[in-house]
Amino acid sequence: MVSKSRISTTSLYILSAVIRFALLIYGEWQDRTMELKYTDIDYKVYSDAANYVYEGNSPYLRHTYRYTPLLAYILIPNVLVPFFGKILFIVGDLVSGCFLIKLLKLENENPLWSATLLLNPIAINVSTRGSSDSLTSVLLLGAIYFLKTNKIELAGILYGLSVHLRIYPIIYCLSFYLWIDKEKSSFFTYKRIKFTLISGGLFLALIAVFWKIYGWEFLYETYLYHFIRKDNRHNFSLYFYMLYLTFQSAAKVLGLLAFIPQWGLIAYLGFFMTKKNLYTTLIAETFIFVIFNKVCTAQYFLWYMILIPLLLPKFNISLKRITVLLTCWVASELFWNYWCYRLEYLGENKFLEIWIASALFFMTNAWILREIIVASPVIPIKMLED
Repeated sequence: MVSKSRISTTSLYILSAVIRFALLIYGEWQDRTMELKYTDIDYKVYSDAANYVYEGNSPYLRHTYRYTPLLAYILIPNVLVPFFGKILFIVGDLVSGCFLIKLLKLENENPLWSATLLLNPIAINVSTRGSSDSLTSVLLLGAIYFLKTNKIELAGILYGLSVHLRIYPIIYCLSFYLWIDKEKSSFFTYKRIKFTLISGGLFLALIAVFWKIYGWEFLYETYLYHFIRKDNRHNFSLYFYMLYLTFQSAAKVLGLLAFIPQWGLIAYLGFFMTKKNLYTTLIAETFIFVIFNKVCTAQYFLWYMILIPLLLPKFNISLKRITVLLTCWVASELFWNYWCYRLEYLGENKFLEIWIASALFFMTNAWILREIIVASPVIPIKMLED
């Protein structure tokens, strides 16, 4: 006899799939009939790069393609089926939900908490508009699941692939390393070394392969560009206005300096918080990476949203408090979008106002991060006092 929980989970899956595929169809219609396109510009970039690879050329012939060639290879079927990539990204979303359900069951929690991702408007929007972030999400959640089930080899493979596909998951390397064999006092253990060799070895092997094929261009466009990147377009980052004002002078230096608080805080959390609660640490590290990044766009929010369902069931926080936090987050984001609308559509010079809105959004996220740490099931009181 099928349990009520299983039926509910199945219904959730069906609903989330129907919504996504309905938006896929709608998006194709909007792209064909309206001036304002539904599909993200990144999808056009991926598709063009895949077409170049299909023709035997470098994906980097496509200007602004700054991803691994592996993504272009994966999307080669897009040459014949223009929305193949979107289907793949939607499937990635749904499989991410599957891993969330498995992880929640491991913790003896209600698997329906996965609805906070499967029915999340931002997650739905990102995948159906053609962003590849869901592929990284499924690899990362899969790595966490296999770590939790002591399948170190599979965890290492998925984690190595996730870092290769999108460099940001490298922020979790210290936390994953310390969580493995966390009950042992030795820093070097067999499982830790095995995980490191598998994940790091796969990552380096893929770099070696694509370096041989595409040379320096691959290394620069896929990885190095993101470290020296300077972007003068408005975005959610606290740094965007400073980079905008110094774009022709000190922007690269400021961009590099921005890594100091970001990576310093991530390393601190990795060392002192991982053994207390892995999920809290991963979410906190992601929040810090996103809000302290020198470039921050809406799709970056998905990076911590995929992890929040793992911690929500154990939160020592009232529904009223969660509602307040969520309302403040949405309000600060809408406030930022209001000034962007006046800049982009009305042609008004509102860069200073956008920066003020970015600062407000930063403070809102910092407040939410503190609430997450305090409300986590194992509160690192000593760390907070220090």
